[in-house]
Amino acid sequence: MSNIENTKDKWIKIINTAGKDGRIDPIIMFLNSEVGSRFFTSPSSHKTGYFGLAYNGGLAEYSLKILSTMVKINESLLGEDKFNLWPLVKVALFHNMGKIGNEFAPNYLPQDSDWHKKLGMMYKFDDNRPYMGFMNESLYLAQSNGVDLSYDEYQAILCSDINGEPSKACRGRETRLTILLRMAVEWVMCNIHEEHRNMGKK
Repeated sequence: MSNIENTKDKWIKIINTAGKDGRIDPIIMFLNSEVGSRFFTSPSSHKTGYFGLAYNGGLAEYSLKILSTMVKINESLLGEDKFNLWPLVKVALFHNMGKIGNEFAPNYLPQDSDWHKKLGMMYKFDDNRPYMGFMNESLYLAQSNGVDLSYDEYQAILCSDINGEPSKACRGRETRLTILLRMAVEWVMCNIHEEHRNMGKK
């Protein structure tokens, strides 16, 4: 089994375990569609090194790391502060889903410039397709494919990038789920950056 197939298998098992009462059906249908299946083959970034996971299947791997970190943080919470698994799965799965592109075209295209490849830019952006930012694209993909999102889940996905404009607008008024997702993103990215720094020392 390839890494991509293994990661896909993990995601499907997690979704089937966490979801109930038919709520998983729109997500499974989306992930099996022509557009949604890109989630398992898309990179998480266009550039290697500091940004990390710039290879086929990197996005699904990265999102799995986010979910795993969210679950670990959640396990440390007490009593009523704990979240059910299902909202964690949804926001981890969809918070960067916009990176797969949309029905018009993929977001990342293979890099055809040797000069850019030497700089670690293994993919390039498709500047000709309609685009409205990764987070908005993520929410569009969820809603246009029948995935129900609560207010908390919507805000968490929209405001998951702490440096993005939506995050600045809701600063100080974040939901607990938004904070949990951001903490996981910061932790995972910190680990990716540290791995990159350590590689540079060898």
